[in-house]
Amino acid sequence: MNNIFCFRNLLFLLWVLTFLLGGCVSPQRLESDKNWIEVAVNQEEARWLQEQVDNGHRPGLLDTMQVAREFVYYHLEMRGEVTETEVIRKTREGEYFRITYEEGQIVELFLVQPVRQEPTGIWIVTRYRLAR
Repeated sequence: MNNIFCFRNLLFLLWVLTFLLGGCVSPQRLESDKNWIEVAVNQEEARWLQEQVDNGHRPGLLDTMQVAREFVYYHLEMRGEVTETEVIRKTREGEYFRITYEEGQIVELFLVQPVRQEPTGIWIVTRYRLAR
């Protein structure tokens, strides 16, 4: 009986630590929400961009923050004052970002490395949503 009590306490403690260390954003909520807008990925263009970066051009494509902010600025044409850019969650597939604007608008994005999954691989946005 005492072993079962200790085991339950240990499980509860692990659950609490997972919640606290993982933050309040549910991974299932991020991945399963139906409001995501898919962005078409052209693999040929991604390989060309990777080659450009490998040759010393467009180094900003290696920086997830810069890729996220440029996508919102150029593709979504959101020109407001950004008050916060943050990584929501990192997964094996990519990274979730949230960009918050002074006017209260929030954009969430998912970035992946389509060609090379290492520090020298470029990042691109594959989906986004307007959270507010």
